[in-house]
Amino acid sequence: MHCRACLATCHGHTKVPTQFSTHPGSPELLVSASADGSIRTWEWATGALVRTLSAGDAVVTNNALRGFAWAQDYMVTGSMNGLLCAWDHYTGQFSFELRERNSAVFQFASRGNLVAVNVRGSEEGEWLIELYDMSALDRVQTRSTNVDEDLGGASLVII
Repeated sequence: MHCRACLATCHGHTKVPTQFSTHPGSPELLVSASADGSIRTWEWATGALVRTLSAGDAVVTNNALRGFAWAQDYMVTGSMNGLLCAWDHYTGQFSFELRERNSAVFQFASRGNLVAVNVRGSEEGEWLIELYDMSALDRVQTRSTNVDEDLGGASLVII
């Protein structure tokens, strides 16, 4: 069934898109991350591809992008291998790596200069929420989540 409300279709990702969001500096643009390791920027009105960034390795499964967050002048991307990278959100150019680790990134949130990243911990059943201050460019605080405790299977414990 085709609906007249569909303006356009964005074609280009070769694996599932994992997240998308309006570009904070250009509200006419949509940005998407994908398990194919790419970040693509599209025009909202037409679905036309504006830019593609290679932010992961589509050949290596654990480099698949899980998503991104906007903080300060950066777009922070995270992959299944745990790599966090910062990109200049105006130019799309790679800026620096925040960290490399062997635990997968699962979710992001941001507020101003701060980025929260949900990653798997080193112990069975442990999940971490790492908080980064992009203005200071270092890790602010790490919190541990144990799935066998309160709050419906997840609780926060400050380390």
